[in-house]
Amino acid sequence: MDFTAFLIPALIFGAVAIAAYTVLQMGGRPSNLAQRVGRFTGSQQTATETTEAPAAAADFQLLREQKYSNWALLDQMIASRSWAEREASELTRANLPLRVGEFLLVRFLLALTLGAAAWGITQSPFLALPLAIPGFFAPRLWVKHLQKKRRAQFDTQLVDALQLLASTLKSGYSFLQGMEAISREMSGPVAEEFDLLVKEIGVGARADEALLRLIERVRSQDLELVVTAIMIQRTVGGELAGVLENICKTVRERQKIMRDVQTLTAQQRWSGYIIGGLPVFLLGIITFMNPSYTGELFYTMHGRVMLGVATAFEMVGFVMIRRIVAIEV
Repeated sequence: MDFTAFLIPALIFGAVAIAAYTVLQMGGRPSNLAQRVGRFTGSQQTATETTEAPAAAADFQLLREQKYSNWALLDQMIASRSWAEREASELTRANLPLRVGEFLLVRFLLALTLGAAAWGITQSPFLALPLAIPGFFAPRLWVKHLQKKRRAQFDTQLVDALQLLASTLKSGYSFLQGMEAISREMSGPVAEEFDLLVKEIGVGARADEALLRLIERVRSQDLELVVTAIMIQRTVGGELAGVLENICKTVRERQKIMRDVQTLTAQQRWSGYIIGGLPVFLLGIITFMNPSYTGELFYTMHGRVMLGVATAFEMVGFVMIRRIVAIEV
Protein backbone atom coordinates (compact mmCIF):
# COMPACT_ATOMS: atom_id res chain seq x y z
CA MET A 1 0.00 0.00 0.00
CA ASP A 2 1.34 3.42 -0.97
CA PHE A 3 2.49 5.55 1.95
CA THR A 4 0.94 8.66 0.43
CA ALA A 5 -2.49 7.07 0.85
CA PHE A 6 -2.21 7.76 4.58
CA LEU A 7 -0.85 11.28 4.26
CA ILE A 8 -4.05 13.27 3.70
CA PRO A 9 -5.90 11.57 6.61
CA ALA A 10 -2.88 12.26 8.81
CA LEU A 11 -2.80 15.92 7.80
CA ILE A 12 -6.50 16.43 8.48
CA PHE A 13 -6.27 14.54 11.75
CA GLY A 14 -3.31 16.61 12.94
CA ALA A 15 -4.89 19.94 12.07
CA VAL A 16 -8.26 19.17 13.69
CA ALA A 17 -6.69 17.53 16.77
CA ILE A 18 -4.37 20.49 17.38
CA ALA A 19 -7.26 22.94 16.98
CA ALA A 20 -9.48 20.98 19.39
CA TYR A 21 -6.72 20.72 22.00
CA THR A 22 -6.02 24.45 21.74
CA VAL A 23 -9.69 25.28 22.33
CA LEU A 24 -9.83 22.97 25.36
CA GLN A 25 -6.69 24.54 26.84
CA MET A 26 -8.21 28.03 26.70
CA GLY A 27 -10.45 27.34 29.70
CA GLY A 28 -7.77 27.65 32.38
CA ARG A 29 -8.65 29.91 35.28
CA PRO A 30 -6.22 32.56 36.49
CA SER A 31 -5.13 32.62 40.11
CA ASN A 32 -7.00 35.14 42.27
CA LEU A 33 -5.16 34.40 45.49
CA ALA A 34 -4.45 38.05 46.30
CA GLN A 35 -8.12 38.98 46.07
CA ARG A 36 -9.19 36.16 48.42
CA VAL A 37 -6.48 36.94 50.95
CA GLY A 38 -7.48 40.60 50.84
CA ARG A 39 -10.90 39.71 52.22
CA PHE A 40 -9.26 38.48 55.43
CA THR A 41 -6.46 41.02 55.68
CA GLY A 42 -8.47 44.08 54.68
CA SER A 43 -5.87 44.97 52.10
CA GLN A 44 -7.01 47.39 49.43
CA GLN A 45 -4.40 46.22 46.95
CA THR A 46 -5.98 44.68 43.87
CA ALA A 47 -4.87 41.50 42.18
CA THR A 48 -3.49 43.50 39.26
CA GLU A 49 -1.40 45.67 41.56
CA THR A 50 -0.11 42.57 43.33
CA THR A 51 0.81 40.46 40.32
CA GLU A 52 2.26 43.30 38.26
CA ALA A 53 5.81 44.05 39.37
CA PRO A 54 5.94 47.51 40.97
CA ALA A 55 8.85 49.83 40.50
CA ALA A 56 10.46 48.73 43.76
CA ALA A 57 10.28 45.07 42.72
CA ALA A 58 12.55 45.69 39.76
CA ASP A 59 15.52 45.06 42.03
CA PHE A 60 14.23 41.55 42.73
CA GLN A 61 14.44 40.46 39.10
CA LEU A 62 18.10 39.49 39.50
CA LEU A 63 17.15 35.83 39.75
CA ARG A 64 15.09 35.83 36.57
CA GLU A 65 16.51 35.13 33.13
CA GLN A 66 16.61 38.47 31.33
CA LYS A 67 17.97 37.29 28.00
CA TYR A 68 15.57 35.58 25.63
CA SER A 69 18.23 34.47 23.16
CA ASN A 70 22.01 34.26 22.80
CA TRP A 71 21.73 36.28 19.59
CA ALA A 72 21.53 39.98 20.38
CA LEU A 73 19.26 40.82 17.43
CA LEU A 74 16.82 38.01 18.17
CA ASP A 75 16.88 38.90 21.86
CA GLN A 76 15.92 42.51 21.09
CA MET A 77 13.14 41.41 18.76
CA ILE A 78 11.67 38.99 21.32
CA ALA A 79 12.09 41.30 24.33
CA SER A 80 9.84 43.92 22.71
CA ARG A 81 6.95 41.46 22.43
CA SER A 82 4.28 41.21 25.12
CA TRP A 83 4.22 37.39 25.00
CA ALA A 84 7.96 36.96 25.65
CA GLU A 85 7.69 36.97 29.45
CA ARG A 86 4.68 34.66 29.36
CA GLU A 87 6.55 32.21 27.13
CA ALA A 88 9.56 32.31 29.46
CA SER A 89 7.28 31.52 32.40
CA GLU A 90 5.86 28.51 30.56
CA LEU A 91 9.36 27.14 29.99
CA THR A 92 10.23 27.74 33.65
CA ARG A 93 7.17 25.79 34.84
CA ALA A 94 8.25 22.88 32.65
CA ASN A 95 11.82 23.13 34.05
CA LEU A 96 13.27 23.29 30.54
CA PRO A 97 16.75 24.83 30.23
CA LEU A 98 15.75 26.67 27.06
CA ARG A 99 15.40 30.35 26.33
CA VAL A 100 12.44 31.70 24.44
CA GLY A 101 14.47 32.26 21.27
CA GLU A 102 15.80 28.70 21.30
CA PHE A 103 12.33 27.29 21.88
CA LEU A 104 10.90 29.29 18.98
CA LEU A 105 13.70 28.07 16.71
CA VAL A 106 12.90 24.47 17.67
CA ARG A 107 9.23 25.02 16.81
CA PHE A 108 9.98 26.66 13.46
CA LEU A 109 12.59 24.06 12.51
CA LEU A 110 10.24 21.18 13.34
CA ALA A 111 7.44 22.78 11.32
CA LEU A 112 9.83 23.38 8.40
CA THR A 113 11.16 19.82 8.56
CA LEU A 114 7.71 18.19 8.58
CA GLY A 115 6.45 20.55 5.89
CA ALA A 116 9.46 19.84 3.67
CA ALA A 117 9.03 16.09 4.19
CA ALA A 118 5.36 16.29 3.20
CA TRP A 119 6.26 18.41 0.17
CA GLY A 120 8.91 15.90 -0.88
CA ILE A 121 6.45 13.01 -0.63
CA THR A 122 3.40 14.62 -2.20
CA GLN A 123 5.10 17.23 -4.43
CA SER A 124 2.34 19.63 -3.38
CA PRO A 125 2.92 22.75 -1.22
CA PHE A 126 -0.79 22.85 -0.38
CA LEU A 127 -0.47 19.53 1.45
CA ALA A 128 2.81 20.51 3.15
CA LEU A 129 1.28 23.40 5.09
CA PRO A 130 -1.27 21.33 7.10
CA LEU A 131 1.51 19.07 8.37
CA ALA A 132 3.77 22.03 9.19
CA ILE A 133 1.09 23.50 11.49
CA PRO A 134 0.96 20.48 13.87
CA GLY A 135 4.77 20.45 13.80
CA PHE A 136 4.81 24.04 15.06
CA PHE A 137 2.40 23.34 17.94
CA ALA A 138 3.77 19.91 18.97
CA PRO A 139 6.58 21.36 21.17
CA ARG A 140 4.01 23.46 23.03
CA LEU A 141 2.03 20.29 23.84
CA TRP A 142 5.25 18.69 25.02
CA VAL A 143 5.86 21.65 27.36
CA LYS A 144 2.32 21.31 28.74
CA HIS A 145 2.95 17.62 29.39
CA LEU A 146 6.18 18.38 31.26
CA GLN A 147 4.40 21.04 33.32
CA LYS A 148 1.67 18.62 34.32
CA LYS A 149 4.22 15.94 35.24
CA ARG A 150 6.30 18.36 37.33
CA ARG A 151 3.20 19.75 39.07
CA ALA A 152 2.11 16.24 40.02
CA GLN A 153 5.56 15.51 41.47
CA PHE A 154 5.45 18.79 43.40
CA ASP A 155 2.04 17.98 44.88
CA THR A 156 3.30 14.55 45.95
CA GLN A 157 6.25 16.10 47.81
CA LEU A 158 4.28 19.00 49.29
CA VAL A 159 2.93 17.08 52.31
CA ASP A 160 6.43 16.03 53.38
CA ALA A 161 7.64 19.60 52.90
CA LEU A 162 4.86 20.97 55.11
CA GLN A 163 5.64 18.45 57.84
CA LEU A 164 9.32 19.40 57.71
CA LEU A 165 8.47 23.11 57.85
CA ALA A 166 6.15 22.62 60.83
CA SER A 167 8.82 20.58 62.65
CA THR A 168 11.47 23.25 62.14
CA LEU A 169 9.11 25.96 63.42
CA LYS A 170 8.38 23.91 66.56
CA SER A 171 12.13 23.55 67.09
CA GLY A 172 12.50 27.33 67.27
CA TYR A 173 13.65 28.09 63.74
CA SER A 174 12.23 31.02 61.78
CA PHE A 175 9.97 30.73 58.76
CA LEU A 176 12.85 31.54 56.39
CA GLN A 177 15.11 28.96 58.05
CA GLY A 178 12.34 26.38 57.71
CA MET A 179 12.12 27.00 53.96
CA GLU A 180 15.91 26.77 53.73
CA ALA A 181 15.66 23.37 55.42
CA ILE A 182 13.16 22.24 52.76
CA SER A 183 15.47 23.32 49.93
CA ARG A 184 18.43 21.63 51.62
CA GLU A 185 16.92 18.38 52.89
CA MET A 186 14.54 17.56 50.05
CA SER A 187 15.00 17.11 46.31
CA GLY A 188 13.03 17.50 43.12
CA PRO A 189 10.63 20.34 42.28
CA VAL A 190 9.88 21.19 45.92
CA ALA A 191 13.55 21.81 46.72
CA GLU A 192 14.07 23.82 43.54
CA GLU A 193 11.06 26.08 44.05
CA PHE A 194 11.69 26.72 47.74
CA ASP A 195 15.35 27.38 47.04
CA LEU A 196 14.33 30.06 44.53
CA LEU A 197 11.84 31.44 47.05
CA VAL A 198 14.57 31.75 49.70
CA LYS A 199 16.89 33.46 47.23
CA GLU A 200 14.21 35.98 46.24
CA ILE A 201 13.63 36.88 49.88
CA GLY A 202 17.40 37.02 50.37
CA VAL A 203 17.83 39.75 47.74
CA GLY A 204 15.12 41.90 49.33
CA ALA A 205 11.73 40.69 48.13
CA ARG A 206 8.86 40.73 50.60
CA ALA A 207 7.72 37.29 51.73
CA ASP A 208 4.17 37.83 50.48
CA GLU A 209 5.39 38.83 47.03
CA ALA A 210 7.74 35.85 46.86
CA LEU A 211 4.92 33.48 47.87
CA LEU A 212 2.64 34.92 45.19
CA ARG A 213 5.36 34.42 42.58
CA LEU A 214 5.76 30.84 43.83
CA ILE A 215 2.05 30.30 43.15
CA GLU A 216 2.44 31.78 39.68
CA ARG A 217 5.37 29.50 38.87
CA VAL A 218 3.92 26.22 40.12
CA ARG A 219 0.17 26.70 39.49
CA SER A 220 -0.73 24.06 42.10
CA GLN A 221 -4.08 24.16 43.90
CA ASP A 222 -2.62 22.40 46.93
CA LEU A 223 0.14 24.99 47.16
CA GLU A 224 -2.43 27.75 46.79
CA LEU A 225 -4.21 26.44 49.90
CA VAL A 226 -0.94 26.46 51.80
CA VAL A 227 0.06 29.96 50.72
CA THR A 228 -3.41 31.30 51.53
CA ALA A 229 -3.15 29.94 55.07
CA ILE A 230 0.38 31.30 55.54
CA MET A 231 -0.48 34.80 54.29
CA ILE A 232 -3.58 35.01 56.49
CA GLN A 233 -1.59 33.83 59.52
CA ARG A 234 1.14 36.40 58.86
CA THR A 235 -1.54 39.11 58.91
CA VAL A 236 -3.89 38.08 61.74
CA GLY A 237 -1.34 36.19 63.86
CA GLY A 238 -1.45 32.75 65.44
CA GLU A 239 0.76 29.68 65.70
CA LEU A 240 2.11 29.00 62.23
CA ALA A 241 3.25 25.44 63.08
CA GLY A 242 -0.29 24.47 64.09
CA VAL A 243 -1.72 26.12 60.98
CA LEU A 244 0.70 24.18 58.80
CA GLU A 245 -0.20 20.89 60.49
CA ASN A 246 -3.90 21.52 59.90
CA ILE A 247 -3.39 22.51 56.27
CA CYS A 248 -1.13 19.46 55.85
CA LYS A 249 -4.01 17.22 56.97
CA THR A 250 -6.32 19.04 54.55
CA VAL A 251 -3.93 18.59 51.63
CA ARG A 252 -3.39 14.92 52.49
CA GLU A 253 -7.14 14.27 52.61
CA ARG A 254 -7.65 16.17 49.38
CA GLN A 255 -5.03 14.10 47.62
CA LYS A 256 -6.61 10.92 49.00
CA ILE A 257 -10.01 11.99 47.62
CA MET A 258 -8.41 12.71 44.25
CA ARG A 259 -6.92 9.21 44.17
CA ASP A 260 -10.33 7.75 45.05
CA VAL A 261 -11.91 9.76 42.24
CA GLN A 262 -9.30 8.45 39.82
CA THR A 263 -10.15 4.91 40.88
CA LEU A 264 -13.90 5.42 40.54
CA THR A 265 -13.60 7.02 37.10
CA ALA A 266 -11.16 4.41 35.76
CA GLN A 267 -14.00 2.57 33.98
CA GLN A 268 -15.10 5.73 32.18
CA ARG A 269 -11.53 6.53 31.12
CA TRP A 270 -11.07 3.03 29.74
CA SER A 271 -14.37 3.43 27.91
CA GLY A 272 -12.80 6.38 26.12
CA TYR A 273 -9.78 4.25 25.19
CA ILE A 274 -12.00 1.46 23.86
CA ILE A 275 -14.33 3.79 21.96
CA GLY A 276 -11.36 5.54 20.39
CA GLY A 277 -9.44 2.37 19.55
CA LEU A 278 -12.24 0.06 18.43
CA PRO A 279 -12.86 1.71 15.00
CA VAL A 280 -9.13 1.66 14.26
CA PHE A 281 -8.91 -2.00 15.28
CA LEU A 282 -11.92 -2.99 13.13
CA LEU A 283 -10.59 -1.02 10.15
CA GLY A 284 -7.26 -2.81 10.40
CA ILE A 285 -8.91 -6.26 10.66
CA ILE A 286 -11.23 -5.62 7.71
CA THR A 287 -8.40 -4.21 5.58
CA PHE A 288 -6.26 -7.27 6.34
CA MET A 289 -9.05 -9.73 5.56
CA ASN A 290 -10.52 -7.96 2.53
CA PRO A 291 -8.37 -5.08 1.20
CA SER A 292 -10.77 -4.32 -1.67
CA TYR A 293 -13.59 -3.63 0.78
CA THR A 294 -11.82 -0.63 2.32
CA GLY A 295 -9.66 0.26 -0.68
CA GLU A 296 -11.80 3.25 -1.60
CA LEU A 297 -10.94 4.90 1.70
CA PHE A 298 -7.23 4.89 0.87
CA TYR A 299 -7.06 5.26 -2.92
CA THR A 300 -9.65 7.96 -3.63
CA MET A 301 -9.60 11.61 -2.64
CA HIS A 302 -13.04 11.64 -1.01
CA GLY A 303 -12.22 8.43 0.85
CA ARG A 304 -9.03 9.90 2.27
CA VAL A 305 -10.84 13.05 3.35
CA MET A 306 -13.56 10.98 5.05
CA LEU A 307 -10.91 8.88 6.79
CA GLY A 308 -9.07 11.96 8.03
CA VAL A 309 -12.23 13.66 9.31
CA ALA A 310 -13.39 10.46 11.04
CA THR A 311 -10.01 10.05 12.72
CA ALA A 312 -10.02 13.65 13.89
CA PHE A 313 -13.50 13.38 15.37
CA GLU A 314 -12.52 10.13 17.08
CA MET A 315 -9.75 12.05 18.82
CA VAL A 316 -12.11 14.91 19.71
CA GLY A 317 -14.56 12.44 21.25
CA PHE A 318 -11.77 10.80 23.22
CA VAL A 319 -10.61 14.17 24.59
CA MET A 320 -14.18 15.14 25.50
CA ILE A 321 -14.63 11.92 27.48
CA ARG A 322 -11.38 12.63 29.33
CA ARG A 323 -12.58 16.12 30.18
CA ILE A 324 -15.94 14.82 31.43
CA VAL A 325 -14.34 12.38 33.87
CA ALA A 326 -11.76 14.97 35.02
CA ILE A 327 -13.51 15.83 38.29
CA GLU A 328 -12.00 18.70 40.28
CA VAL A 329 -11.71 18.27 44.04
